[in-house]
Amino acid sequence: MDSTGDYLNCPLDRDQYERFVDALLEAQPVAAHIAEDRTPFFEACLPIEELARRGRETLRFGPMKPVGLSDPRTADGRTPWCNCGRRIAHAELQLVGFQNHMKFGDQGARAADDSGLETAEFLRFGQIHRNTYINAPALVSATLQLRAAQRVFFAGQISGVEGYVEAIATA
Repeated sequence: MDSTGDYLNCPLDRDQYERFVDALLEAQPVAAHIAEDRTPFFEACLPIEELARRGRETLRFGPMKPVGLSDPRTADGRTPWCNCGRRIAHAELQLVGFQNHMKFGDQGARAADDSGLETAEFLRFGQIHRNTYINAPALVSATLQLRAAQRVFFAGQISGVEGYVEAIATA
């Protein structure tokens, strides 16, 4: 692992990456809690195994993109096949860009395989988040008041804005 501030780079070679993708594709998803054939994901925030299902190379050009990194394990420091990024938070390492929809057992058993986390102790498993929102154009006035009960105001992401700055600006 190569440390850059509070961010750690863990380069993977092609074989490690291929085994990692295989493990993701074999992992069991959590059952959907909504009455739909398929859980609708927000395209800009997809689970890692969903990205893997979209093509074997997808992760290499998304959350595991190694551009600008060198592999310290090689003499010439060439760019690694992909990168498993981690962020240091207190005494823990957090995976970066690895939201998922896998059962907890598969996260520990499969997601760590050959990704440089073979000996990791998992303190918490990840999960996908689902955003709550209302149909603001139909329900909320320009002053962010609920039309049916004007004492109720909405602000932030629930009102339909996307992004931190936009959410803050509505508060």
